[in-house]
Amino acid sequence: MNFDNLIFTHQFSDHGLYIQDDFLDLEKCEYILKLIENYRNAHQVPSVYRKKMERSLNYRVIDGEAIAQHFPEIEQIYQKIDRLINKENSQELVRLENIRAACNINITQPGGEYCWHYDRNLLTGILYLNDVDGGETECYPDYRLYIPKFRYSYLQRSLDSLFKLKIIRLLFGKKVSIKPKPGRLALMYGIKCLHSVHSVLSDNDRIVLIFSFDLATAQFSNEQHLDAYIYGGQEEFKSDPNYLKS
Repeated sequence: MNFDNLIFTHQFSDHGLYIQDDFLDLEKCEYILKLIENYRNAHQVPSVYRKKMERSLNYRVIDGEAIAQHFPEIEQIYQKIDRLINKENSQELVRLENIRAACNINITQPGGEYCWHYDRNLLTGILYLNDVDGGETECYPDYRLYIPKFRYSYLQRSLDSLFKLKIIRLLFGKKVSIKPKPGRLALMYGIKCLHSVHSVLSDNDRIVLIFSFDLATAQFSNEQHLDAYIYGGQEEFKSDPNYLKS
């Protein structure tokens, strides 16, 4: 299934995926892209590379602390997504208290990609700012055999590792491929949706905004290790930080 046009699931709560085109108009996308370009000309943006078997973690990131300081315009977009997801939601979802992880600008350079993973938080929003060849978000909505009580355990890690295998995905999963398009918004239950970014085939960078939401009571025991892993820390990880308690 490939979302190239205006397509969205009819029951987000059932499918765990919602896609809306033109959530942000082209002029606004170009404006945000210009702000990002100016920031990159004045600041060094961390580059993250973690080698993986099938698809590596290979991208640049501007984290939420830098966004709060240098991109006040993104706050309005955050609030707009907040209104959308809480319009008919029985339990209010809020942005993560961890400001560094609450909102990110992900920049995937030519040849860059993002490994298969689940998110720490319940709901993730991806807002695409530009069009590139490749760089599709490939995902398997509502795919994870998730045991909240044991989310950091060896059992959950073993189940996740099994279901990430390509042969298992082919046999039991239903892949959705979301092509980058300016203004396109994808919302997913990131904690249960296995997803990844296909390598970028264009000569230009793929640039997206990432917004993270969860219940106000949510706590993340792996936060310290996971932040070091995805924001360019030099720490070496012998184990997957998604299952390491701080």
